[in-house]
Amino acid sequence: MRLASQRTDPSETQLIRKRMKRFEELDDERQRRLLDDVQIELAALSQSARLTREQMRLQAELSPLLRLVAATFPEDGKVQASHLRALIDAVEHGDAGGAVRVTEDMASHVIEALIRIQIEGDGHDAAARSAEGINE
Repeated sequence: MRLASQRTDPSETQLIRKRMKRFEELDDERQRRLLDDVQIELAALSQSARLTREQMRLQAELSPLLRLVAATFPEDGKVQASHLRALIDAVEHGDAGGAVRVTEDMASHVIEALIRIQIEGDGHDAAARSAEGINE
């Protein structure tokens, strides 16, 4: 996103910002798709085909995990949308450092949520195994 913030004319972010305004009106699946699309559109603002392709590859890989987080923590879509709005602001204002920080915050948030899911899943699995052992 550093490159996007350096190369983007502020007017280029307006269409992305306009799309994000519809976020609250959408159902969960459409919200997730919008968030995926916006991340790719922001990467495209870097004007680098290689970086845009890499972002598309990452989105394809990460999108199922982001859906898992959203399904487990229903309010998470709003948190992700908030991060993306902050990223749009940073890119629009040419704030490369801010764009990097927001991107890092987004990644940290998702990683922490996935860790919570894993821990809770392990806890549920252990409780289920324990209950099975008691019932045997």
